[in-house]
Amino acid sequence: MVNLLPIVFEDGFETGDTTKWDAVVVTSGEHVTVDSVSPIHGAYSLLSTSENAGPDEYAMVKKIVSPMNVCYARGYFRVNGGLPLPNEGDRINLIIFYWCSNVAIGKSGGVDQFQLRVSNVTGTPTWIVKNTGIKPEIGRTYCVELVWRRGDRTELYIDGQKVAECLAAEGMRDRAVDDVRFGMGITVTPGHTGLSVSTDSCAISDTYIGPISPPTIYFEDDFETGAFKPEWSLTKTEGETASVTSIAPFKGRFHADFECDGLPGTAGEMSYAQVSVPSLTDCYVRQYILFTKALPPSGKSYVPLNLRSALASGYALAYVYVSGGATPKFGLYWVDQAGAHYSLTDVPVQLNRWYCIEVHVKVGAGDGAYEFWIDGTKVFSIEGVDNLTARTEPPYLGGPVNYVQTGERWASAGSPAHGVYVDEFVVADGYIGPLPAVTYTLTVATTTGGDTNPKPGVYTFSEGTSVTVTAVPAAGFVFSHWVLDGATRTENPITVLMDKDHTLTAYFTAAALGTLECHAFMDEVEVSASVKVEGVGTYTTPFTVQLAPGDYKLTATYAGQTLEKTVTIVAGETATVEFRFVKAPLVGPLGIWTFPVVTWIGTLFPRVAESARTIIEDIKKRWRR
Repeated sequence: MVNLLPIVFEDGFETGDTTKWDAVVVTSGEHVTVDSVSPIHGAYSLLSTSENAGPDEYAMVKKIVSPMNVCYARGYFRVNGGLPLPNEGDRINLIIFYWCSNVAIGKSGGVDQFQLRVSNVTGTPTWIVKNTGIKPEIGRTYCVELVWRRGDRTELYIDGQKVAECLAAEGMRDRAVDDVRFGMGITVTPGHTGLSVSTDSCAISDTYIGPISPPTIYFEDDFETGAFKPEWSLTKTEGETASVTSIAPFKGRFHADFECDGLPGTAGEMSYAQVSVPSLTDCYVRQYILFTKALPPSGKSYVPLNLRSALASGYALAYVYVSGGATPKFGLYWVDQAGAHYSLTDVPVQLNRWYCIEVHVKVGAGDGAYEFWIDGTKVFSIEGVDNLTARTEPPYLGGPVNYVQTGERWASAGSPAHGVYVDEFVVADGYIGPLPAVTYTLTVATTTGGDTNPKPGVYTFSEGTSVTVTAVPAAGFVFSHWVLDGATRTENPITVLMDKDHTLTAYFTAAALGTLECHAFMDEVEVSASVKVEGVGTYTTPFTVQLAPGDYKLTATYAGQTLEKTVTIVAGETATVEFRFVKAPLVGPLGIWTFPVVTWIGTLFPRVAESARTIIEDIKKRWRR
């Protein structure tokens, strides 16, 4: 539970909105929503997203508090996407004490890591940055607590451990905290997309708050012993089987397998395991299930999870069912004083797909409740019911949860042969939720002579992701090969399946060179033109330069004229390129009077005409030069 002594403010967003906050701070392109798709705790979390990151942008909620000389702010955060950050100095602020200090995920030394950032009263530098070396993982939840003690120090705690602090003597401002923000404050290179952060269980206090205590686990089985734990008791009708196998586990090596043969009969089929739990008035059960072979047809149903009380004459308090038909769907059966209820969801069921299902039953006389999650999304809930007071007719009520049954508790008579796989089964007194996404790291490196896309660095990806990396040779080099986890690969680009941590290095070698010889002419006279060899440099003709094999664009400029050519350089060969510029038409007195003068001379003195023309042409050439 949260430390409540004393809490100035807290919000887990379980109202489904942000009404407890004084403001939602959102810039253009950013969004803040209260989301139930994958909550950190309970049914809701705050989701902050950015379409196109940039400097000084926000997707946060803000709480104004009376000035606090000592302030503690605690929140749970999960980065859903957008890491790694693109450039040095980029950061995402998670908690902000306005004009005091921040908790951020920032890139420093080429590594994304949690940072304590403190506003510097001296102004040089603007922020004092304390790197923690803790690298955030996409999909993992962190408990983050920021502390401000005016005139003393500011501190950062991650998952209950102090990881950074800054003393007043280092330059922290002398002021009280009166503005506290949670979510995602962005200072990232513009154009970076995909940033997404979930925030939950926010609290502000004048004393240390700390992490929320995890729920008490009463029973769990991941079947990794290769057998059912002794606490299980098995029930099977004729022809059905229950075993622990390794066919297709959700996690690890083993899972439970409950098989029904589907043979005709007037009674339903059962193959399930039951575990006894202490009398629980607040009971949460989570399991992963997968259906094989066949789903129920119209008019039939399966029951893969059942919760019942010892005082209800064998009747269920709640169970999960799959309703048959063209599109089978999940539903929740539950009971109150009005009798039995069947609440069908809109979630379709598919064969050979793992689902995380969780059911909460709170037993009470007027304050009872039922909740149902599928893959972390709440799909049904009702509260304020009486599911404790005894009923005098079926379905009976009268007590807490004493038994939990998993597998195939009941398949309607005439159902087809099918199997139900079960894994990661847990019974607790608080919300359990889906297992964190499995992630692996890809370390990309390069040798001299080139780069990679994405850039060299350490990247985190979800299990099963295919990552494509391209080697980009520098001028004068060619790609040689990759070394992936010690094995040589030659394709470029390369695709890496993230099924474990991988290390990938690109190797380049110096290219065998060819020669470019370049000249420029004005009419027949060689001139000194400026020639830009794209991607290499600019030269003055005539010139000779050695280049790596490939195609090059040449742009030559002379006397106000620009010419372009493309040349292919072949290793060991010389490519000669000539640019020929054209003289501009003669302007001025000679250009105007040449024809009339020559014509007049030719008329009066025919013998002189030829010599005059020769003289004029010579003058033209000298003019143009």
